[in-house]
Amino acid sequence: MTRVGKFGALFASIPTSILAAVYCILFIYVGLGGLNLLSYCDLNNFRSRFILSFSLFMGFSIPHYAVEYGLLRTKIRWFNDVVNVPFSSGAFVSCILAIFLDFVLLRRSDGHNQRDQNSNWWDQFTSRRADSRIADNQRDRNSNWWARFTSRRADSRIAESLPL
Repeated sequence: MTRVGKFGALFASIPTSILAAVYCILFIYVGLGGLNLLSYCDLNNFRSRFILSFSLFMGFSIPHYAVEYGLLRTKIRWFNDVVNVPFSSGAFVSCILAIFLDFVLLRRSDGHNQRDQNSNWWDQFTSRRADSRIADNQRDRNSNWWARFTSRRADSRIAESLPL
């Protein structure tokens, strides 16, 4: 007997009630991971709460409708399946709708945009000059060397392109 068969026999010997309990616990962990992502979102903002609640509601509603009645009823069966199968998943509908609403709904222009998307949290990691882990004096030496190199290179390119 091979190793695969032994593992198959091991899994086949586990009672279904135990597998159901493990499935429920793993589903709870996946749900908690998703809810943990909401801690980076400003839920005091009406726009964020609306996007979240509307996309979750439609994520429950549209798949139920798609399974019961089907979203499309054309004569091309494969096309019906291509449209109906993704929309019968609540996660797909919620994600697509939340992304769409995030791009479409207007944001306030008074500085709340960064707080809504928690962009200000990322500002400490997005230094456009250099790596933030390098000391300031070494960063200045590196940037000066790079500036001298690029200026010489730019001068030589200009000199080569001039018709003499």
